[in-house]
Amino acid sequence: MRAAIGKFVRSTKRRNRGRPGVNRRPGPHSTNTTPAETINPLTNKNKLRKDPPPVYNGGSYKDLKGSDGKNIPGTQINHIPPCDTMKQIPGWKYDAGGAMQMDYIDHRAVHSTGSAADSLLHRAHQNQLVANGQIRDAIALDIQDITRRFPGKYDDSLREMIDKCYPEYGDLKDMLN
Repeated sequence: MRAAIGKFVRSTKRRNRGRPGVNRRPGPHSTNTTPAETINPLTNKNKLRKDPPPVYNGGSYKDLKGSDGKNIPGTQINHIPPCDTMKQIPGWKYDAGGAMQMDYIDHRAVHSTGSAADSLLHRAHQNQLVANGQIRDAIALDIQDITRRFPGKYDDSLREMIDKCYPEYGDLKDMLN
């Protein structure tokens, strides 16, 4: 890689070669990680996992944490609808909101998470629905997104979440396999 500065051209690659700590990002070509580190959720920020947890649970956010108050390694808890959407409702509590456990990678892939343009549009639409009192429709958007991306994988946890947190919207279970 060469960088042009005025009339002079200098090579940044040559200068950084062999210097400790220059290439700290883990990746397939990084010299700072071993293959074991790239799949171990306890040592790598990518939080990849080899085996799925035995069961993905659904319910209120506070009930999905482990006894130590942490997530099951390799998983994250997904609020449905997202907590920033539900904050509009007076009396809504972060820990009491509907949620489900998902693999870390899957949680990053759904529209209700992240800062990509389509994620921002998805959440803006949900904000509008909740502001108009259409909470059921906001929940349905997330269920559609999850079941489209991961058919059958999270159906049981979504059913459990609906039963425990949104029993008045029991018809949403018809969207599941």
